[in-house]
Amino acid sequence: MCKLLRAEKIEDKVLLQSLFTKNWVVYAKRPFGGPKQVIEYLGRYTHKVAISNSRIKNVTESEVTFNYKDYKAAGITKQTTLANAEFTRRFAQHILPGRFVRIRHYGILSSNWKRGKLQNLQATLKSRTTAASS
Repeated sequence: MCKLLRAEKIEDKVLLQSLFTKNWVVYAKRPFGGPKQVIEYLGRYTHKVAISNSRIKNVTESEVTFNYKDYKAAGITKQTTLANAEFTRRFAQHILPGRFVRIRHYGILSSNWKRGKLQNLQATLKSRTTAASS
């Protein structure tokens, strides 16, 4: 963290010292399945847009009607209509701030990694792949 702050030319000694006064604890639950379930879980959030075109049912000059799943009612699909300003406000909450990048473009989810390094790692670990996991 300090390296990042210094790289950004942030030399605030009070800020840097405050990072060391707190005893940081990282809590991570064990996955409730395995690596495949973790990747599927993350994929639902990293590979989608805020709302797909198929869910938008009607757009007028003043409002937008779209489908959504009501999880309080056992996942039943319902429709709602919002004013354009409210729809735009909610949609804009999914726009990443400047200098942020979707994580799917980095690490094990990047195209470069999947094109060669993944196969090498699987061979090294003697991991079997199936059509369902690719």
